[in-house]
Amino acid sequence: MGFSHVFGPVPSRRLGLSLGVDLVTPKVCSCDCVYCECGPTTKKTAQRALYADPAKVIEEIDQRLAGSPKLDFVTFSGFGEPTLNLALGEVADWLAKKYPQYRRALLTNATLFGNPALRKECAGIGVVAASVDSVDEKIFRAVNRPHPDICLEEMLEGIRAFSKDYSGRLLVEFFLVPGLNDQPEHLARMKKFFDSLGPCIVEINTLDRPGTFSWVAPASRQALEQAARILGAVPIGSFCQSQGSMAPAALKERILEIISRRPCTVDDLVKISGASPQEIEKLVAELATSGLVTKKTLPRGVFFLAQQGPGPKSPT
Repeated sequence: MGFSHVFGPVPSRRLGLSLGVDLVTPKVCSCDCVYCECGPTTKKTAQRALYADPAKVIEEIDQRLAGSPKLDFVTFSGFGEPTLNLALGEVADWLAKKYPQYRRALLTNATLFGNPALRKECAGIGVVAASVDSVDEKIFRAVNRPHPDICLEEMLEGIRAFSKDYSGRLLVEFFLVPGLNDQPEHLARMKKFFDSLGPCIVEINTLDRPGTFSWVAPASRQALEQAARILGAVPIGSFCQSQGSMAPAALKERILEIISRRPCTVDDLVKISGASPQEIEKLVAELATSGLVTKKTLPRGVFFLAQQGPGPKSPT
């Protein structure tokens, strides 16, 4: 089965039930974040190009939306950085004209927001969720591991410029990585940056699913609460919605699609699919036996995820 640029619907923690649109192939990104749940970046670049054929992407979206599914959003996200695709604006504009009943969202690391043309492409998207994990160059490179051509100051100024003119809903996510960007003085600097933006909601997140590297640990509740107070941020909540029952073969394919993009527990998969825990456990066990998935234990439970190669050792 070839790579699909459209996936879901999946329950999103901030956007409700969302159909995902992936404008790159695995894993084209401008960063190689230590916490990324999609695994290590295989093509790190700061160059915008047609990393996915817009005609093919549009065809896949058309097929998924033909039955008028119940959705909260169609979201540009996926295995890499969607703004790297030069066709982002084209696909977003087509979606708005062809399917105006669906709200559009963009999940981005915002590393290319120094580009005025890109900011213009994103201006019409109803919700933009931008990740900003540091305002310090050294910390930025330790946490996000960007392409050498990415300039942090240009990125931050670009986000400021975008926020001043943007009329949609701007979300800014800060991902707390213990030992890297959790120092109080750094958080105070982050707060100043967030205060310099136009109207926006600042969200704080930490590791919930298995990340790229095993040494990255979730922040404690106390650390999250302290950081949230300093930043004036709110935690990203959880969202789950059943999709109803599915045939076993279709459900197995659906499970594989989901966990190949984002690690999930049995409970996550139950809430997404509407299937029983026993059925989910049986199918993920079969996938594990076939070697298609592996397990990883975190405080929230046992996660199933696609097989990945080993990552580098902890910098500490």
